[in-house]
Amino acid sequence: MQTTKSQYELKQDAEPAANGAVVRPFTEISRYVWRIFIAAWLLFVAIVIFLFGARSELVVTLGVVVMFVAMFLGAPIVLFRISRRRLPQAKSDEHVETYTGRLSQHEALLQIALLPFLLALAMAVIGYLAMHAG
Repeated sequence: MQTTKSQYELKQDAEPAANGAVVRPFTEISRYVWRIFIAAWLLFVAIVIFLFGARSELVVTLGVVVMFVAMFLGAPIVLFRISRRRLPQAKSDEHVETYTGRLSQHEALLQIALLPFLLALAMAVIGYLAMHAG
């Protein structure tokens, strides 16, 4: 069985990092972006627990959801910690290279954190409507 490399892997093989530096995962984006991203997901989980945590039939389901969120947020942190060596973090004035072009740090923040904040907002609206309905 023959395996083929993706275009990304081929590009990485062809173009090693400048000056032989090891590229760490998640360092191209500033830390504040990741902190806001994690805060948005934790806000969503807190709203869900606040709205549905009092129901005894949902305790196990909420426990499973909390464990999945912990794994979802914990995996990048573990990957970041076990990478080979430290490189400086991105500065807020640097750009992020994506497949479709360059993004500023603020544009990257918007794309990364928009979904969890909108989910938290939607869950808060659903909770408000459920508590104040007829």
